[in-house]
Amino acid sequence: MERQAWLAECLARHDNGDWGDLDHDDRAANQLAIRRHEGRLLSRFVVPESLTADTDEDAVWIITDDLDDPDTATTILWPSDY
Repeated sequence: MERQAWLAECLARHDNGDWGDLDHDDRAANQLAIRRHEGRLLSRFVVPESLTADTDEDAVWIITDDLDDPDTATTILWPSDY
């Protein structure tokens, strides 16, 4: 699987409520944000070994900010981006 296809799959999973590899507290925060329709959603997906040959990045984070804003933004971040 190429990196772009994998990232698109991760984004679709995030959009459908599959937040990947999160701890209990982050999952609870996501659920609360959805119930209140405010705050942010966070997902973390582990990069498959087949895509790590040219990078040392082991995961990607996807964050949707300001659920109550009609112009909300979703950002994909590698650990080195923050």
